Amino acid sequence: MRTHRIKMEQRLGQPLKEDMVVHHIDGDRRNNDEDNLAIMTRKAHARLHARERKLGIFDQPIRFAPFLEFIRIYGLSENMGHNLVSEKRVKAVKLDDEYLMIDLASANQLFEKSSA
Repeated sequence: MRTHRIKMEQRLGQPLKEDMVVHHIDGDRRNNDEDNLAIMTRKAHARLHARERKLGIFDQPIRFAPFLEFIRIYGLSENMGHNLVSEKRVKAVKLDDEYLMIDLASANQLFEKSSA
């Protein structure tokens, strides 16, 4: 089994379902740091990378993270996260009804401005 799957299963305390994959947020498959890993369905993962290819950003180091990973990384409540998305203070891409992906580069910019 691959390291990123093992780390995610340890974090969750249970095996991943067959249709789940572990996404490397920064695109570096060697970076198995817990903050760089997010779980997604195979379908959503394929759609995310297809969207990145279409936008011409597939090989770039900025990455999208699932909404729940975004709020975990920045220590936000779900309401605060949804407010930032609805106010368009962070860039978001809706892959389907289940997956809202957040552009972490835009989130980093927002939080850098807030702390300055």
